Amino acid sequence: VNLYENDSDLTAKEIVSLTENLDNNFSELIEQERSSDDYNQPADIIANVTYLNVAVDPLLKGSKESRFIASDKNDALKYGSKNNNLAITIEQVYLTSWQEILIHSYQGVSGLLECLKEHMLWAPPSKSRRPNPINAYSFSSYIGNTISSRVENLFAAVYDCYYSNLDANSIHFVLGIEGGYYTLQLDNDNLIYSKTASYNELLRKLAQPNERFISYIFDSETLKRDVIPLIYRENKAGLVQCFYESSQNTVDVFILDERGSLSFEKDIYFNATSLIRHYSLFFDSVHKRMQYLSEQGFHSSVANVDNVIFYRLHRNSNGHKILSEQAINKYIKTAEYISLQVNVDVIDNTPIHTLYYEEVEFSSLEYGASLYQEVVKYVFSKRSSGEKYNIYITDIALSAAILNMDDSSLQTNRYLHFKKKIEDSLKAVMI
Repeated sequence: VNLYENDSDLTAKEIVSLTENLDNNFSELIEQERSSDDYNQPADIIANVTYLNVAVDPLLKGSKESRFIASDKNDALKYGSKNNNLAITIEQVYLTSWQEILIHSYQGVSGLLECLKEHMLWAPPSKSRRPNPINAYSFSSYIGNTISSRVENLFAAVYDCYYSNLDANSIHFVLGIEGGYYTLQLDNDNLIYSKTASYNELLRKLAQPNERFISYIFDSETLKRDVIPLIYRENKAGLVQCFYESSQNTVDVFILDERGSLSFEKDIYFNATSLIRHYSLFFDSVHKRMQYLSEQGFHSSVANVDNVIFYRLHRNSNGHKILSEQAINKYIKTAEYISLQVNVDVIDNTPIHTLYYEEVEFSSLEYGASLYQEVVKYVFSKRSSGEKYNIYITDIALSAAILNMDDSSLQTNRYLHFKKKIEDSLKAVMI
């Protein structure tokens, strides 16, 4: 006689598989006697197993709700055209050194992350002892092995991050589930996580300044076709790295600064020499300013920059995106870019921008809302060709008032923020 709930997908075959698996993993160990020493110290895990989607067929559930549409997306955590998470329920079974049988149940995305978090508490990273594998199984659907392998591999990848590195607290692990992205990190020995709802929101998170160097590691199934994981594999403390990918007349520029913060800019493309020359001038200028501020003690958190490296993003003969390091020739002069120096200040909580071109000063105190129009008009009047190509900033000075407005780290990323903001304002009045 078999008894099933009306809304359950439980089958006799799944029941047999579960009972046989439990027997194989626990029977002999349960019968073993424990010594008194085992009970005189904190309980530890002797054996554990994880069951996914017991009595729930995620594909059958999806078909009932018409959720699954044919797609080449086969990641079990963002499956199909609607990025469905197929790890719907999790049952984790533990046998401890105190002969306890513990069963913990979890549901959905938050349940998956809480399961990971609580499993790691059995072996805190500070103790340098890697947790047991979770031994995941799923018997409720024909892709059960795919789902269980995906979850096992995820747990193993997180362990690699936080149990194989000396400075585990500086690592952020990025995981894509359903339509969003989760950033995992350690708070002492406690795994914490936060969600960004979209790709653009993730980019904004990666652009935030950091008080210290942060290493971002991306899950192997997350953003597989995107350049961001490729770029972050080069992320190194103390280095500013500029990556550019050109396409006809436009270029995407990604900049990883010395503390792992990301900046992104899409722009008009002339040639690689002009692009590298322009950014080289900018980095040289602002890094000298940062060094001076550090030496004079004007800011409590000035990042150290050891070097600047440029990379070209392009495809190899197999169609895969790769990086090629580009040499910097500081002696080549290019005519495509007009250089501007900018001073950024604040008076009575009002930002004041002063731009200098050929020793002519343009200040928002004098020109107000028409500042950028006046700058563009003057610069274009000096161009013998009459062409209206973009104007770029090659030096920025931040006043003490700006530096003291918040506790943000003083790093290259902060200067790039002002550079992009002002250049966008210049472009807007050129249209």
